[in-house]
Amino acid sequence: MKLFFCFIIIFMFGLIGYTLSNFYLYRKKFFFNLDMFVKAFKMNVNFSSKKLIVFIDDYIKNVHDKSFSQLLLNFKNAITMNSSFDYQLLFHDINILNKHEKESVFQLFSKLGRVNVLSQNDYIDGFLDISAEFYNSSKNESIKYSSLYTKLGIILGVLLVIIIY
Repeated sequence: MKLFFCFIIIFMFGLIGYTLSNFYLYRKKFFFNLDMFVKAFKMNVNFSSKKLIVFIDDYIKNVHDKSFSQLLLNFKNAITMNSSFDYQLLFHDINILNKHEKESVFQLFSKLGRVNVLSQNDYIDGFLDISAEFYNSSKNESIKYSSLYTKLGIILGVLLVIIIY
């Protein structure tokens, strides 16, 4: 029975560590999807010229990241309501970005579909560099911290078992 409780404690702390490490994996997925969205939007602007809302509807169907699809839905809702484009509205229910990242993403979405094709392409090219930087830093953080939190959770579980028994 003691051995069973030891395994349960270690498992629970490992699960807590794994849950904490998912934060970094979600950030990495978010920035990957952002980069893919911006590239797809640039292709749309240059070649197919779908309306922005139609493009977003089509793109949301292929996104499997909850945070990024929520961002696109928030953006689509802001456009369709014809209200002022609001920072709080765009990032409603999105908690994985820091302030600098939110400001950069907000600037991107505030310019989408509002200028001519040449200006749009120039702005997208500039943002692609920023999104690649965000993706690379989130990828490095994910590599660095994801396994760390999982291992730390298991180690804390083992230490607790040693202290208790």
